[in-house]
Amino acid sequence: MTVRRGAVCGVWVLMWVGRGEYCMGAGQDRRVYLWNPRRTGAESLVQAYAGHSWEIYDLAMYARGGRGGVAHGVV
Repeated sequence: MTVRRGAVCGVWVLMWVGRGEYCMGAGQDRRVYLWNPRRTGAESLVQAYAGHSWEIYDLAMYARGGRGGVAHGVV
């Protein structure tokens, strides 16, 4: 098991993006993290998205017109 850097609190959801090129996670710290599982250490964190008002319990990824997007939800 490899520990990915970035999340500082409980991670409630993890998902693979695409064909396994990336892993996306989110949780208690109200941030969405995008990791590249083929990289190691601090370089594995690609991007952290902040600004959500609540803990994140679910994620969905979609591609539209060559762009990606994230939907977050609260239970």
